Amino acid sequence: MNVILMSTYNGSRYLSQQLESVLQQTVGDFTLLIRDDGSKDDTLQLLQQCQDPRVRVFAGENLGPSGSFFALLEEARKLDADQVFFCDQDDIWMPQKIELLLAELAKCPSGPALVFSDFSMIDGEGNITGDSYANMAQLRIPRDGNFFPKLLAQPYIFGCASVLNKALLDLIANPPEGIEMYDCWIALVASVFGTVRYLSTPTIYHRFHTNNATGKAGMNTLSSRIRRVTGQLKQQSANTALRLHQAQLLLDRYGSALPAQYHTQLAELAKAGKTAGFSAVKTLRKYAVARGGRLQNGFFYLTAFIRR
Repeated sequence: MNVILMSTYNGSRYLSQQLESVLQQTVGDFTLLIRDDGSKDDTLQLLQQCQDPRVRVFAGENLGPSGSFFALLEEARKLDADQVFFCDQDDIWMPQKIELLLAELAKCPSGPALVFSDFSMIDGEGNITGDSYANMAQLRIPRDGNFFPKLLAQPYIFGCASVLNKALLDLIANPPEGIEMYDCWIALVASVFGTVRYLSTPTIYHRFHTNNATGKAGMNTLSSRIRRVTGQLKQQSANTALRLHQAQLLLDRYGSALPAQYHTQLAELAKAGKTAGFSAVKTLRKYAVARGGRLQNGFFYLTAFIRR
């Protein structure tokens, strides 16, 4: 069973367009679970007007993006979902999104697996601002399949462009407190326990604007990175600490169930996340925890070095 999860919050402006793009997929065999996260506008009323039998809508208290999506993941488990897709309220899916991601997921070996794709970008008015996020953000996708080190430094797998299988769905139950974001955590778990594959073909138009969860920090151009690091170095240092803290959370959550090669690595990275200076940077370099290019890495290691 294919299950699509959408969390909504005050999203009526773009919701109809997104729903239409999902319901018109070339693969139409799915259930779309929509949880409204305590909207104050007419989002819930708009959702309740949808008559498609594949759509199930329910309302809940405001939990924020991560809390709402993890609540939806529990509903997906109750449905015994085989594949799970995440859907933002303000994007537009390309017609073959489900078809393309399922085809790539089928190439994964048994066990926990996640596939994510590139995406094109649009602004608040629907104007295309970029054909490829991977190119714009200068992502260096690992070719050897070892995604964990880079994901710890720079979360770049967006839930809205991902699909996961049942084995991974079961593994991410009961997430710990303190994760950075639901999709960041799921990607890390997949990279440690299973398979992560990348599809370079864009599958959605992802909308960056000031009201969505990624819009404020999403435009990762060189100039914006420089402004963030020079103007908000303290905040970036806090972000680095949060990301390195995920190593400790993985240890705490999975313990002896972790693959053997990760026990020492995660322990040392968790220690680096609690310290600063040359020793922290040395540990990060030892395990290839890096963002990509020299300038990006310089910024990242600087925030790890000066952290207090």
